Amino acid sequence: MANWTAEDPGRIESGSLATTASGMQTTETALTDAATVALAAQQGVTADVWTGDAATAWTMSLSTPIGKINAVVPEMTAVRTAIETYTTTVDGIRSRAATYTELIFQANLTANQSYLDPAGGPDPQEQQRRDIVHQNAISDRSSAQSSLDALSEEREQADAALASALSSPGGDAWDRQQAALAAIGITSAGDLTPTAIAQGMAEMARELGQGGFETDLAAQLQSLYGLYGDDPTVMAQMNLALGGEDLMALISRIDDAGANGWLDAGAALLLAQSVRGGLSTGSQRWTWATGQNFAKELWSGSAKEYGTGSWTGLAFLFGDEQDNPIGESTAVGMADLADEYERGLPGITGEYPGPGQGILGPDGFLAMAEADQAGYDINRLGDWTARVFSTLGEYPEAAMDWLTSTRDDPYRDAPMYPDEPYASDELGANRIEYWFGRRDSSIEGFEGVLALWEGAQSIPGGPTDGNFYLPEAWDQASTLSHDVIYRLIGEPRTSEDAAEFVAGNEHFSSDSISELGSVKLVQALAPQLPGLVEHPMVALTGDAPSTADPTAPINPFGIEGDPRVYANLSPESVARILGIAGSSSGGAEALQSVVTDYQNTVLGAAELGLYNPADAATRVAILQSVLDGSTAGVDLGAATRHDEAVEAAIGVVETGVGMLPIPGLDKLVGTLGDAVMEKIADEGIGYIRGQLTDAATGAAGDTWAGSHDGLLAELENGGEARVRATQINVAQMLMELSPPEGLEPPATDDADAWWDWIQTNRDAIDDIIDPSPGSTRTLAGLSTQASNAFDAYQVDAEG
Repeated sequence: MANWTAEDPGRIESGSLATTASGMQTTETALTDAATVALAAQQGVTADVWTGDAATAWTMSLSTPIGKINAVVPEMTAVRTAIETYTTTVDGIRSRAATYTELIFQANLTANQSYLDPAGGPDPQEQQRRDIVHQNAISDRSSAQSSLDALSEEREQADAALASALSSPGGDAWDRQQAALAAIGITSAGDLTPTAIAQGMAEMARELGQGGFETDLAAQLQSLYGLYGDDPTVMAQMNLALGGEDLMALISRIDDAGANGWLDAGAALLLAQSVRGGLSTGSQRWTWATGQNFAKELWSGSAKEYGTGSWTGLAFLFGDEQDNPIGESTAVGMADLADEYERGLPGITGEYPGPGQGILGPDGFLAMAEADQAGYDINRLGDWTARVFSTLGEYPEAAMDWLTSTRDDPYRDAPMYPDEPYASDELGANRIEYWFGRRDSSIEGFEGVLALWEGAQSIPGGPTDGNFYLPEAWDQASTLSHDVIYRLIGEPRTSEDAAEFVAGNEHFSSDSISELGSVKLVQALAPQLPGLVEHPMVALTGDAPSTADPTAPINPFGIEGDPRVYANLSPESVARILGIAGSSSGGAEALQSVVTDYQNTVLGAAELGLYNPADAATRVAILQSVLDGSTAGVDLGAATRHDEAVEAAIGVVETGVGMLPIPGLDKLVGTLGDAVMEKIADEGIGYIRGQLTDAATGAAGDTWAGSHDGLLAELENGGEARVRATQINVAQMLMELSPPEGLEPPATDDADAWWDWIQTNRDAIDDIIDPSPGSTRTLAGLSTQASNAFDAYQVDAEG
């Protein structure tokens, strides 16, 4: 800063300051680029590039410079901004000071002006004028001097602001962070090593978790998490140094602190969430052995702190799988322990095997506080296994491996169900049988196991992968879907005495599934929808696949030679599972989104001339009846009352279904030319779906969307009304998609006018559907099929 004076408050060495700011800008850019390169290098070391301890050590080592850069760049930006602001402010002061100084100079000249008067002096009038000029000059000088003096005060404030920015980066937060670092023995830059920080944080966390609870210590730990909670190297070492048992003790003490008022409720929840976030960050690259061992420590610590009747601490740690999922190896380890605890032999865990469920825990403060903050059901943390399974679902390949392991089941002969032995010797098959077919997960609405199933289907190359296709991945995902659905609902029939009847999970019903669980169920079913539409919903061509096989090759667009397979389910099974999925307003809304997306796809294909219009109309009409039947009686207006977790899950469904691959689309759209094929190569299936759904916003799509509900209401929504409404809807779509020459539709939306027109032109409309002589594919037959579908799916929706 220049040595300015009251007479010259705008004095400044702006050139050197500008050079400093410019240099800092260059450094910021260089550091940011370096962090970007380091992060790209770190993310580029995948399992297929380099594995082993050396790879892990190298990638983790990059976290230190990345973390330091990410910490220092914002501080540099703040200082540079302060310098730029200071320069601009002082430049303004200098400009105004020059103006006021000139005013003072001119006022002094005027006030001290000399006159050459004749003998006897000026006359009275002239003297009066001179006196007025003198007084005005004195007044102007005083005003300018006051303004100049005020600039000195403004300059002092600008100097103080710059000094503060230069001397205390981060303000009060930086002071607190320095104090927290000093508390763990770090007082100089040379002490700032990942190991030293990690060890210090572990010791502080251990002290906080044992014995009395010190609020100052809690605040210091929070400051350290603010500095290093996103640093993988520090968090990995810190959590391992602390250990799983002491980590559970820490969570328990924070819960006590919030419940008993030792710590402000918001601060307690924030600290617990920071602990969870740090574990998520640190555990991402742990080896299998490390993750499995840490899971055992968490298990032991939870039992020690909470007892085996409640596991809320574990549920909380695994309770943010979307934003802060615990690492893959630890999640698998916890899932293994859950399986061992509930299906294992007596004595393995010191307890008789059984469900590890318990609502809230000793105080349940964290569960209730986070439920209130995040807007979800309090029972979500009532079953710790659900949160572990939801987390495992974030790692698709690990989830699939866990559910489909062919190793011998060590708990095959466990006494959990002595009169109902497992059907298989394989570990994965028996896990599916227990967790989906026997276990009562209604305490949290089956959300966890459904999220695990949904996640497993997202393996690379499978039904949810819009980038590439692996036959074995599709087969594995579709087989899993068949097996899970079979265990959940069995083979429903009209009665338990009917042939082929198989009971499913007696606890799984529309009454026991939560709203969030029903959205997860829709999300899990969505990848199978193209196959389920063809069979068993439509099944108009050829023999229906045998339900004895878990999968069946199905070509949704009739493209020959496409090897993809879907879950092979009976009509009763599909009706039952969709009835449960659509039993809540959230599930119904999600199901409607999936169905609408598929309808738009087939209508778009027809409007582009890539798909038979009659086939498109058939699928749209029958799928609509299935949707209406599956969601019968559900108040879709309740969508405005969803909690935040349900709303977020519905959003995932709405944004995700448009990327689900539908076999055959690339071949269909490819007929449009090379330009489109290049787009497909560059942008994948998403481009194809975008083209088709955009086309469906044309006449046929508008016709269907605009008239379906209105027609049902106009025709009083009875059984006969649905038959008539379907015929009118289909006729309207066909007249938009492929109107025959000479056949003019009514120039009105009136239902009676359309119905009369259909009676007059029924043969012509039937020829559009199928011109083959003697064909049974008619408008009346299609509407009857759709009406029957509504009745069948409505029965299951009503339980």
